[in-house]
Amino acid sequence: MREKFALIFIILFLSISCTGCQLAQPEKGIAGDKLVGAYITTEAVTVYEDSYLALNPMWSDSPAPENDGKIYGTFDEESNTLTFPNITGYPLFQLTEEIDGVPSHSIISDASDLHQHISQSDTEADKIEISGTFYYDTNKVATHFYCDEPDEEYEQMEDIIVTTEEYGDGEMEYHYQTPGQDINFYVNSLYQTPSGEYYIIADTGTFCCGGDSSQTLSSEATVDSKELSSFQVTANFKEMVSTDTVTFTQIDKNGKALKEDTYTADTFPETYTYPDNADYILITRTDMNGIVRYETINRDDDFYSCFFSTDTIFCEELQLEVIH
Repeated sequence: MREKFALIFIILFLSISCTGCQLAQPEKGIAGDKLVGAYITTEAVTVYEDSYLALNPMWSDSPAPENDGKIYGTFDEESNTLTFPNITGYPLFQLTEEIDGVPSHSIISDASDLHQHISQSDTEADKIEISGTFYYDTNKVATHFYCDEPDEEYEQMEDIIVTTEEYGDGEMEYHYQTPGQDINFYVNSLYQTPSGEYYIIADTGTFCCGGDSSQTLSSEATVDSKELSSFQVTANFKEMVSTDTVTFTQIDKNGKALKEDTYTADTFPETYTYPDNADYILITRTDMNGIVRYETINRDDDFYSCFFSTDTIFCEELQLEVIH
C-alpha cells in the first residue's frame, strides 16, 4: 500500500500544481543579457550528459561541468522565425528594431490573442509587458482513468490502452489511457545578448500541464544607475476543439439564402467578399467532435478567424479579411 499511497500523492501534487502556474520571481539578467520573451516546448530542454545525470539529479541547480547551459538559436529576419538546434518549440518574444533612430517593438509568435503594453516617459525607464495564448487541441490529449478493478465501459472504448500494476499487498490497479499525448508545456526564458544573439538555458523551463493555465516571466534592470526598467512575458494555454468545416451562407434582408461556401483547413481563404445584396453572413462551424456552433459576419466586421488542427498539439488560427 505504501507504493500506492505514493502514487496517489504524486497524482494529487500534479493536480494541484497544474491548475495554474504562478508568477516567476524577477530575473536580474545574465551579464548584460536581457529577457525578451519565452520559448515554449512540450519536452524539457536539457544538455546534461547521461554520465552526469547518473551522479546529479535533474533538479540540481548546478550546470553540467564545462557547460553553462546556454543553447543559442538562429533568427531568420526574412521569415521572422526563431529556431534552436534539435529542439521543437514555439517562440513568444519581443523584437526591437531601430527605425529612423527610434526603437520599434513588435511581437514574434504563432500564438493568438497577442497583446503588448509599453509604458514610456521622459523621466522613467521603459516598462514592457507582452502576452499570447497557445490553444491546444484536446482531441490530441491522452486521458487517463484509474480503477481498482476492470471497468467494462473503459475497455470498450476505441483504441484504449490498458495496463495493470500489482502492489505489495496484492491489490491491483487498472490504468486505462486513450490515444494521444500527455500535456507538458515548458516555458523557457528567452534571452538576447547585446550583440543580438538569442539563447535559452537548459533545465530552467517552468512546467505547466492540463486545463487552462498560464506562466509569467519577468525581469528588472537598472538604467543609468538609478532608473529601473522591467519586462514581463505571459504565456497562456487554453483548451480548444479544432474546427472540421466552416460554412458561410449569404442571407438577404428577407432571410433567403443566396449562396453557400464550405471550407476546411486546406481551403480556408485569406479574403472573403461581402456581397452587396447580403444582409449578413451566417457561419456554421462544425468541430472535430461533431458539435455545431453558429456565428455571423455583419457589415461592420472586417475579419473572421477559426482554429484548425495541425501536426502538433497546438491549433492554428486562420484568419480571413472581409472585403466590403
